[in-house]
Amino acid sequence: MKIRLSNAGKRFNREWIFRGADLEFASGVSYAVTGPNGSGKSTFLQTIGGMLMPSEGKVTFTIGDKVIEPEKDFQYISFCAPYLEVIEEMTLVELLEFHQHFIPLVKGFSIQQVIAAIDLEKAAHKQIRYYSSGMKQRVRLGQAIFSDVPAVLLDEP
Repeated sequence: MKIRLSNAGKRFNREWIFRGADLEFASGVSYAVTGPNGSGKSTFLQTIGGMLMPSEGKVTFTIGDKVIEPEKDFQYISFCAPYLEVIEEMTLVELLEFHQHFIPLVKGFSIQQVIAAIDLEKAAHKQIRYYSSGMKQRVRLGQAIFSDVPAVLLDEP
């Protein structure tokens, strides 16, 4: 999978967060976006991940020569950030079962193995609303990392 930004930019009101970005990101390669607090890293990642539309230019997702329709890009990207909500009325088991209806887990991993990997076996059947913020972040990380997708975007993991 490739994510390509063509003369892409994002602004809020009159302030440009980034502008004129011509970049390409490929599956199987790790990238890091660095900068001070408030410099636009999260906005940039959300734009790359299809959660925000660019104000100018475009972001395209391709697999081989096939362009992925924007409304289907969620099937190919996993995103983790501390500001993303989890469904707190569900237990961890219920959340992972629900998530699998949209994106399967990485082959060879069961829900129980994911729960063990994020060290939440004792809380697996407890509603997520009762988790600490650190436990919720492990849920987000586990959900992102163990999703069978070609691109994983981590914002402040």
